[in-house]
Amino acid sequence: MTKATNREKPPTTFQWLLDQAKVGAFIALIALAITFAPRENRFACWACLVLAYVFGVATLKIIADKKKLGKGIRLASYAVLLVATAFLGMWLTDIGPFPRPGQAFSVTVEYRMHAGPGHATYFWLRTRSPNGCSLRPALLAMFVRITNLQSRPTRLRDFSIISGNDIMPRLRTDAGTLFLLFEKGKVLGPLPSRPAQFGYGDHFVGFPLTNLELRYASPITKLQLLDTLLEGEELEPHKPVGGWVFLQRPSLGAFMDTAITLTDARGHSYTYLTAKPAGKEGDDVADHQMIADPTIDVSDCTLDSLQR
Repeated sequence: MTKATNREKPPTTFQWLLDQAKVGAFIALIALAITFAPRENRFACWACLVLAYVFGVATLKIIADKKKLGKGIRLASYAVLLVATAFLGMWLTDIGPFPRPGQAFSVTVEYRMHAGPGHATYFWLRTRSPNGCSLRPALLAMFVRITNLQSRPTRLRDFSIISGNDIMPRLRTDAGTLFLLFEKGKVLGPLPSRPAQFGYGDHFVGFPLTNLELRYASPITKLQLLDTLLEGEELEPHKPVGGWVFLQRPSLGAFMDTAITLTDARGHSYTYLTAKPAGKEGDDVADHQMIADPTIDVSDCTLDSLQR
């Protein structure tokens, strides 16, 4: 009789691990934690990660026993797993220092008014100096709404609007008074105080810069400015904040191809492309409203209209 010479090959460490129920539980719990993150159920996400860590430690112990590893290596592997699990949890639930860009904020442009070359929108900023007053046009006006999608209050340090490679300078509304100006012949006499309501959408408007009616200019005394709303205030989780932004385009580039960059208090920046203004008829646009005071004569002001 001949002895059998073929022996069954022992499984590799990887094959052996795949047969361990603890490894399957570890992988399943990590998958569940990802499913719950970031906003479905924060507690459930962390509960899954804690259980995953327990099964992970059990798996590492089995490997250490099989390989006959020393106590120092065992403790080091447990510590590495703990740190990795903690960072994964912070990333998944947006409570760590590095929230995911796509889930940090939501940015929506609800209304946009722009003017073509040689034209202006209705919005002009009057500033005063020792040499008199001047009027500067807003060549682009937008109502922007921002929502903090993170699970904690977050403060924004700054925001900028970019067209192509250029940062579009904002009108410093705190340096003067914003006015509504119209084309000659559109306003036939003084107007009383009144609301000015703007809805949703993309609006290409304007009239020649040389055809302004300066005798009947309406100062805007009440409106929701995005700069003011964000100044020193924290954005509460999932609570939208919206306000007006008035800009001058630095060039005659594609004004439709704009992006908004938000910078939080920790210096992290997030950039969002601005698509066509969102919204439909019947949506709530109450905070889009402005209040215009009775008209006044600003004919003594010079036009600073070459900021293109």
